[in-house]
Amino acid sequence: MAQESKRALGAVAYESDKMMFIGLKYLLIFIIFTSIAQAKVGVCEVLPDVEKDKYLACLVKEAERTDDVADINMVAEGYGVYAMGEEIMLWREKAIEKGSSVAMYNQAKSYAHFVKSKYDLKYGLTSIPSIIEKTLLDYPQKNNQPKKAISLYKQAALKEYKDSIAKLSELMQIVYGKEGAVKEYKKEMAEGDKNTYRFLANLYVRYEDYDKALELYESALKREDINKGDVYALIGSLYEAHYRDKKEAKIYYEKAAKEGNAVAMYNLGIMAGNKKDYNKAEEWFRASEKAGNEYALGMICYMNYSQENDYEKAEECNIELAREGNAEEMFETGIFLLRRVAKEKEGFYWLKKAYEAGSSSAAIVLGAEYRNKYKNKEKAIYWYKKAAAMGEPGGWSYLYGEGAL
Repeated sequence: MAQESKRALGAVAYESDKMMFIGLKYLLIFIIFTSIAQAKVGVCEVLPDVEKDKYLACLVKEAERTDDVADINMVAEGYGVYAMGEEIMLWREKAIEKGSSVAMYNQAKSYAHFVKSKYDLKYGLTSIPSIIEKTLLDYPQKNNQPKKAISLYKQAALKEYKDSIAKLSELMQIVYGKEGAVKEYKKEMAEGDKNTYRFLANLYVRYEDYDKALELYESALKREDINKGDVYALIGSLYEAHYRDKKEAKIYYEKAAKEGNAVAMYNLGIMAGNKKDYNKAEEWFRASEKAGNEYALGMICYMNYSQENDYEKAEECNIELAREGNAEEMFETGIFLLRRVAKEKEGFYWLKKAYEAGSSSAAIVLGAEYRNKYKNKEKAIYWYKKAAAMGEPGGWSYLYGEGAL
């Protein structure tokens, strides 16, 4: 499976769809369909197969009982599998009311999909049959609400969810035009919106006008209501990703680190590791973890095998982290043992432990192993159902692929 590791992503993606994560860990593992919920294992394991109505009824009952955002998101995606559009939107709205960035992002994509499709058609950016084109252009206006999409992308972006800010910039350009989008943001800034500087800066990055983005960040630093650590980190990322000036980037990352910014600390760890200063790198990763980046410690294990080629030390490091009981660390350890050192029994052990600790990604990997390596369709479906029961969209997708739905 073409995947990337969650731990590799570590920190938050910075402002542009062109900006890269610094120092990706494993370019192998991150499950294609990111888990939208780590809900209770087995609550609705009444089989997401032929008993679709029973399964959905169970999801709804559980969501109504707990009123938990993870369970509400499960209902929305459950309806999504069966193409029940109105229900999807209604349940996503419930999750949005509870502050779910996942629901904000997915709802924004739905509202923006058709205006983007029309844009792509207008400029010849897609090639689809005319009957589909007509369907897109005639789609009911109630589901074609770009301004609602913009608002939701903004909310998700402020929660640092995935590529929300890049999607926002793309949609702003489509809806308002290149200059119109800039004017719209400047109007919001004049009205006192303290967050707009980030959105406008990202728009400038999209237009490859990095000087204006930098000017905007520097202007933001003068405001008292702005988190200076975040801004310093953004400037550092701009220098590193676009100006290709690591020296200047480091200066700003260090300023951000002094303000307690976990992302900057993580990136400083990457820089130290690239210079083979592993002790300093470890210091930064540990500081980043203390500042809130739960994936930072994994980079210490990564350095042990990718840069020092010490697989034995890396294995010890991974297992030590896994024993702390964190589902993500157990998952990463299982993958490392399975893929890197070919210790299948131990790898399966930690993947199953990760599943028991709440990782639906582990269930997906187990299903894939049984399907692809052992050609055991029955066990593959068993694990895909486990994943689907936890709200993992990938589980649903694979079950469709196996003909189990």
